[in-house]
Amino acid sequence: FCFSFVLQTTNNNHKLIEMGNKRKTKIAAKVNGKVVHPHSRKAKQMNKKAIRKNKMAKQGQLANLGQYHKGVDLMWFRENMDQSCKKMTKEALMDLTKRYVYRFDEELERQRANGGSTHKIMILEERIKMQKEAFSSHHGIEVPNLTRVDIMDRLKEWDGSLKDVEAFKTAHVNDSGKCVASTD
Repeated sequence: FCFSFVLQTTNNNHKLIEMGNKRKTKIAAKVNGKVVHPHSRKAKQMNKKAIRKNKMAKQGQLANLGQYHKGVDLMWFRENMDQSCKKMTKEALMDLTKRYVYRFDEELERQRANGGSTHKIMILEERIKMQKEAFSSHHGIEVPNLTRVDIMDRLKEWDGSLKDVEAFKTAHVNDSGKCVASTD
């Protein structure tokens, strides 16, 4: 059993209409008052355009989601860094990164003690596991490069908008403390 839908666009005056029996529904297009056969080249072109438009919208949403997560991480660093210093040393950045990696441990223990949602506990456990693995790997975890004065000042003045997230230079920090690689 197929479900049909109606798609209308105003700029090209396209309208999809239902054709066929109830078992197998075919979609025909109506362009400028003329019905286009569902198996015609024009209908295939219209379908291809609609599929591409949906795919591009999904890709845009995924990109926005990635920027959102980076923005949340940047906001955490902004709230937890020392506001009085001009730039951080590599040791201070390492300590702040450790606090960042282990920030969900207290909440996880609280959820377990209070008999919280098993779904939330599983999500917290998985997130903690992934971040600890990334932090202990050779590559390390990506954090804002607060060892630079300009990045530190930009983060202090940042208003939280997602369009500025990509402007922050990052560094990869691992738990050995020896590997601090900047991505300038």
